[in-house]
Amino acid sequence: MQRVYRLIFLLSVLIFSVLILCCKHWGDETHGTNHVLHSSVVRARPESISSSTVKNVQSKFAVDDFENKKLNLDLEVGLTPSGHFVINQVRTTDSNKPNLKTDVVDSLGSDVLDKDVENPSQDKEVNKEEELVQVEEETEILKKNYAMLQAKIEELKTLYYSRPRMFDENILNNIERKLDASYSELYKNNIYAVIQGDMEILSKLDLMLIYLFLVWDGSYTYFRDLLNVLQHLSMSLIFRIINENGSIFDKSNLVALQSSKDVLGLKELVSNLDSICLKWNRLVGLIKDQIVQASIFYYKDELIKHLSPIVNLFVRSDNYKNDPIRLIKDEILDLIEQVETQVYKLKAEE
Repeated sequence: MQRVYRLIFLLSVLIFSVLILCCKHWGDETHGTNHVLHSSVVRARPESISSSTVKNVQSKFAVDDFENKKLNLDLEVGLTPSGHFVINQVRTTDSNKPNLKTDVVDSLGSDVLDKDVENPSQDKEVNKEEELVQVEEETEILKKNYAMLQAKIEELKTLYYSRPRMFDENILNNIERKLDASYSELYKNNIYAVIQGDMEILSKLDLMLIYLFLVWDGSYTYFRDLLNVLQHLSMSLIFRIINENGSIFDKSNLVALQSSKDVLGLKELVSNLDSICLKWNRLVGLIKDQIVQASIFYYKDELIKHLSPIVNLFVRSDNYKNDPIRLIKDEILDLIEQVETQVYKLKAEE
């Protein structure tokens, strides 16, 4: 309380001193033939005082150790034409925080902002608008990336179900009967997918099977192994991605990805799926070329030699570790593993 009284006392002394100075200033400016003009006359005729005679006096002083702070007071005092004494402005500054700007108080006691002081409420509104714009932009990017993801999944489905205009299932059905086998629709679709339903390739497979039947007792087992590898190749690669009941892009995972806020994560998924599309087309081309080369030979050993990279595709063997078909198959498998890991990571973030 003593500190408060001390502050009030200092303010009173300052205001009183300023008042005396202002009164003296009036007296100096009103010297005429009588040399003296009392303040009572001035107050009786306020209209005789022009606005130019009203002066503002600024004063600054410091109050030490007020509530453990050093306060600097900046007062601006003036007189109105009617003779009223007013405090135009009072500024307070904490010396411990010289860079901190404070409010300004006018003569009516209302808070006004100095022109150099920023309005925090306006800053908050600007920040909110900027945040809203940023959120809208990020939302649009997320929608775009998710749309691209769906487009890549549809592209893989198109590759899987690719069939020529004159496609006919009879050739594979004939092979099935000759092998005394019974294949499901999924099994056949996987075989069609890995050769894109190419009727010429199917015809060459049928002719090679007939030839092997005539010259080799083990032709049944070998050819069954060949077809099993072809269908498993599609099943473990492209069908694994497009399977709506699988572990990668089933309905629940797609819903989670649609609400994902990870822009880079979705972009990475799209990039990996794009690489898988390109590599799958390359793999299909290599498989078809290998079958065509094998069909040229009329000797069992040469024929089997050219089919062996396909038949042994999933067998661990140093003989085929550098074969182009195996290398690109492994690259696709690695990409699929990355896709699955990324999907579960994005899902876990939700």
